Amino acid sequence: MARHLARTLDAPLFFTQISRLLVDSNRSAHHAQCLGPAFRSLGKAERQFILAQYYWSHRHLLEKEIEMSIQNGSSVLHLAVHSFTPVLDGEKRLAEVGLLYDPQRDSEKHWSDFLVQEFRQELAEMRVRRNYPYLGKADGLSTWLRKRFDANDYAGIEVELNQALMRQPKDRALIKQGLIRCVRNVLLNHI
Repeated sequence: MARHLARTLDAPLFFTQISRLLVDSNRSAHHAQCLGPAFRSLGKAERQFILAQYYWSHRHLLEKEIEMSIQNGSSVLHLAVHSFTPVLDGEKRLAEVGLLYDPQRDSEKHWSDFLVQEFRQELAEMRVRRNYPYLGKADGLSTWLRKRFDANDYAGIEVELNQALMRQPKDRALIKQGLIRCVRNVLLNHI
């Protein structure tokens, strides 16, 4: 989804191909689940090696790109695309799309409002929820970036897609095209 979105909108794409079973780039380095279960008991040197090779390189590349954009006079809307499991710990999740943001940052709230409006028009049959299935200000890459950049310069929105949408080709195509239309409409109408 993120590749398609970036390609269609001619936007930069930053991603990691490292499995969360090794290291989770969307967790803080000090988080107990940053390293995968098989690597959590490693010594400090081995843990630091994994973080240096696979974690910090991704984060620093993204941070540097955002910094350069801001220095060039642009503000940054960072859309991070993730997926979530339809059922967690026996509880069914009640949305197809979640938008995670920090409600204390006005720019993120406004961007999320615009995205929700577009989703409800373009994909009316899908349930869209704010700060669901996680809280937007919880531990994560966007939270880390918010500490580095002013709210006037950086807005980080995580687009969470229910993995159940990816099971059927018809649903995948629907969400792929709908996501493109939603983001394109928001950018065209609100920049």
